[in-house]
Amino acid sequence: MFVPILLSIFVCPQEDVGQRTDVLFIGDRGHHQPFERLKDVWGALAREGIWVEWEEDLSEISAQRLKSFDCVLMYANQAQDSKVPPKFFSALKGFVNDGGGFVALHCTSGCFMQSQEWLEFVGARFVSHGAEIFQQEIKQPDHSLLEGWENFESWDETYVQTHFEKGRLVLATRNNEPWMWIRQEGRGRIFYCASGHDERTWTQPGFLDLLVRAVDWTSGEEVAKQRAAFRLPPFSFEERDFVPNYEARTPRMKFQLPSTPEEAKAHLQAPAGMRVELFAAEPMVVNPIAMDWDLRGRCWVIETPNYPNQVLEGPGADRISILEDSDGDGRADKKTVFADGLNLPTGILKVPGGVVVSMAPSLAFFRDFDNDDKVDEIQTLATGFGRFDTHAGPSSLFFGPDHAIWGSVGYSAFTRADGSKFGSGLWKLDPSQGEPQFVAQFTNNTWGIGVRADGEVFGSTANGAPSFFVGASRLDLGKSSPDHAGAAPVHDSAWVFPIMAEIRQGDWLGQYTAAAGHSFATGAMVPQSWINRTAFVCAPTAHTVGRFDTYPAESGLKSRNAFNICASTDEWFCPVQASVGPDGAIWVADFSQFIILHNLPGNPERGLPKIDYGKGNAHLNPMRDKSHGRIWRLVKKDAENPDFPLSASSSKKELIDALDHPNQFWRSAARRYLVQLQPASSCANALLQVLKGGRIRASVEALRVFAAIGGVPSHLQSEVFSTAWKSGNTSVILAGLSALPKSSEGADYLLSSRLLEHSNPQIRRHALLAASRLPKSDAVGIALVSRAVVEKPKDVWISLALQAAVSSHADSFLVAASPLLEEQSSLPSENVFSNPGFEEPSEGEPNSPRGWRVRGYGGEADYSWSETGGRQGSRALEIYSEKGADTSWCADVDVIPQSRYQLSGWVRTEGITHEGTTHGALMNVHPTHQKTESVVEDSDWTQVTLEFSTSVEQDQVSINCLFGGWGKSTGTAYWDDVSLIRLGSQSGLDALVSLAGKHSVLGNGSLPQDIQVLPKGDPLQGREVFLNNPILSCSRCHAFQGKDGGIGPAIDGVGDRLSKEEILQSILDPNAVMAAGWPASVSAMPALRSFMSDQELADIVSFLMGLNGINSPKSQ
Repeated sequence: MFVPILLSIFVCPQEDVGQRTDVLFIGDRGHHQPFERLKDVWGALAREGIWVEWEEDLSEISAQRLKSFDCVLMYANQAQDSKVPPKFFSALKGFVNDGGGFVALHCTSGCFMQSQEWLEFVGARFVSHGAEIFQQEIKQPDHSLLEGWENFESWDETYVQTHFEKGRLVLATRNNEPWMWIRQEGRGRIFYCASGHDERTWTQPGFLDLLVRAVDWTSGEEVAKQRAAFRLPPFSFEERDFVPNYEARTPRMKFQLPSTPEEAKAHLQAPAGMRVELFAAEPMVVNPIAMDWDLRGRCWVIETPNYPNQVLEGPGADRISILEDSDGDGRADKKTVFADGLNLPTGILKVPGGVVVSMAPSLAFFRDFDNDDKVDEIQTLATGFGRFDTHAGPSSLFFGPDHAIWGSVGYSAFTRADGSKFGSGLWKLDPSQGEPQFVAQFTNNTWGIGVRADGEVFGSTANGAPSFFVGASRLDLGKSSPDHAGAAPVHDSAWVFPIMAEIRQGDWLGQYTAAAGHSFATGAMVPQSWINRTAFVCAPTAHTVGRFDTYPAESGLKSRNAFNICASTDEWFCPVQASVGPDGAIWVADFSQFIILHNLPGNPERGLPKIDYGKGNAHLNPMRDKSHGRIWRLVKKDAENPDFPLSASSSKKELIDALDHPNQFWRSAARRYLVQLQPASSCANALLQVLKGGRIRASVEALRVFAAIGGVPSHLQSEVFSTAWKSGNTSVILAGLSALPKSSEGADYLLSSRLLEHSNPQIRRHALLAASRLPKSDAVGIALVSRAVVEKPKDVWISLALQAAVSSHADSFLVAASPLLEEQSSLPSENVFSNPGFEEPSEGEPNSPRGWRVRGYGGEADYSWSETGGRQGSRALEIYSEKGADTSWCADVDVIPQSRYQLSGWVRTEGITHEGTTHGALMNVHPTHQKTESVVEDSDWTQVTLEFSTSVEQDQVSINCLFGGWGKSTGTAYWDDVSLIRLGSQSGLDALVSLAGKHSVLGNGSLPQDIQVLPKGDPLQGREVFLNNPILSCSRCHAFQGKDGGIGPAIDGVGDRLSKEEILQSILDPNAVMAAGWPASVSAMPALRSFMSDQELADIVSFLMGLNGINSPKSQ
């Protein structure tokens, strides 16, 4: 066995500190779940001195990128490629031939099944497998890779493979089948082991040890020697009562005494190919909470020793400081205090003439008239941000692609002049608007925003939802879908990946629970595969900066958790912002705080001796620190001196040239200064030349400048837009759409571009949203009808964009769509079932009804074609089970693709049981698994119904008269008079016509309408929604039966306190009436209607109504 290196730092003398090994892990999102398997070992490998970075896109793997790594570890199927991609294979083979290591595991031999060169490279090709518990047989016990290794037994797949034996040394077999081997490839080494199908092997200590040994052996002796010597300076610990222990560990964790900057630097791990540099530390900077930069590369930082609980009416101890590296050595040596006496500023944006600062309740411009780096005037731009909870206020200021100031706000919210509020989402302040506009609603506390180079907007929330995508701004949805969030969580995983085996959290244990930021990679210093793809999300409770890779998903985008950008084993590393600075480095603002938890989930007996709250709604803890702070830079190891191309006096030519800079910082700065040129159109011809030059980055920014200066001059419009459309580049096209004139000419340019019909759904979405911003146009309205017919309703963002566009062009849309709608409504209501009453026998099987057969899933049952059990004493289907069964009578029926259907039937039951998740007697549709309501116990004939839609390619479904269903029932059930009716096209044209006809709000309607249309609620399902729905997170804020909660009021007995209407209103509009005893003027709960289906809403209302004095759900 092995001793984890980072656990041995307390006993080993510090001599040779060694060096970690850098590994690129190639996975995919296939059935072997490589992400989950790396999750099993990532922290353990890091503690062994092996830093692992994730990649699943083979096109992003180049020879240049591989230079940063010592070894490549592959565990993937990459099933989309039958042959190994030449560029990838050339890079990988060249890497190994030049001395790099390659570790191939399990299914990697099943990749690229038509490539002989891959078989020869790995040493085998997968053929088949069984499965059993076994232990591989060691054939070379004295080999250095296996010497001292403890073999293990586990369940795994028993691979049988086609082998390429040349140059291969077999280390182990399974029943004479070669199982583990090594070989030389040029100056590099290759290792393969067939073990590793799932966690039953990956969580074995012996398998982890084998991975370490394989990485060491393939990486080479010198790399392995350096890893074995890798040591970090030890920390000191002591017992403290107020160390949170919500994980209920025994013994509880100790308090780590503060690290020195030098110790902290040693413990911070940077991405492969990059190094950690300390830019500033205490006493120069304390508790940095936000930062930005000027054109000289100086860092403007907010220091907040008042955070979180010193909420003052007068001057405070917080300040805005300018940190400067005057001698170019990478470390700040000069500090200028720009403004002090502040109280709880939380966001900063450097703009010409000063900085914009969020400091609840205000957003203000701190102006410096005479350029002496001292504030001369504070101008309030907007006021209304709440500060009853200091970690839920405004933050993350950002200069948007539309020339507006963007930011985020948590549940402390913003109160408009008319008294209405918004919170937990993104806002923007346009120069032409008097107060911030709400752009996107998230599900919980929000502290993060990021905009990709193509203009797509993302954000993060603190708890369990670290990556949101804004698919359609609420500003665009105001007429058609005013209650829609405009955003959705799009991450595949919310897990954090600390190096330390134990971390301290308060809730969402093991996941993002204090996430901050969502900045995107840009510039020449970060790996090029990250550009316009990778976002940085801080996880201070895990002491990491996480990595999320965005990718297209229908017309929108999603993100994949890709482990970490950087991570530390210092419990004082508290990253709150990670962004690329003007020098191209990744800058990290480190709040340097041992106590990260703000408000807590209660249960002080588990976590703390007692819990009291301060004025900032943060728990009082004597260990909150006011004397430490660091700012780090993650710098490319071979980086050249940074290019600072602009100054406040740059010429127009220099500004134009900077539009093509690889770093978005400089592109945005150039755009900002170009917009300020007078007259505004003075740069128009130069911008047109940029477009015609075809440089993508510069073209995007040129179009954004046009949009910001009031539009493209009329005499240039035709050439500008035709050039943008002809570029064929998505980013350029999206920027062009944002610059369309809001006029009849804009409609002409849009229609002539044919972007509404573009093959790229992302472009179609933006084209539809652009159409929604145009004045009424008959031509656009008519064009939208075809889109309504052919677009996929399941693409939520396309659907919302289409609704928004139809609302803006309703009259012509109605005229053009009505004939189609009449044609749909004239469709005959014909029953698809040819034997709906089960009266006709099957040909050749007289004891079964025609078209129906038995399908079994589990258990034992008797199946009958009853002669008199039907509704009118006629034929019926019957299933009886004494011991319990999950089974059905089923029929396969032909359907029309992209259509809506209604399934119905009559069900009677005698003594049907339905324990646990078992449903009883019902009907359902395969392969969608949509189901009707259930009939259970002793029930007379009951009609069950279901509406469902077929996909674009679906021409057949299987209908089940289902007995049991996701569990085994006993008793007897009968089915009769089944019906399947086509309702019409799935295009949603009828709904869009209804929307256009209303010419106003399409949404959930008024409160009484919501109550009337809600389906019947299931209180048990409502309880499940309340306790376990990861998006709604109800139980995090509201205690139930003494558990969880800690923010909002407990829900015990709410059914006695509130009526059904009041409960529903509290969900639909949390700010309408404050809960009794709630201390603030705004609810901490965001409007969550957009994140619930009608059924979930009905279920949770039913559950809450049932919480009377004894917490027993009442019958609804």
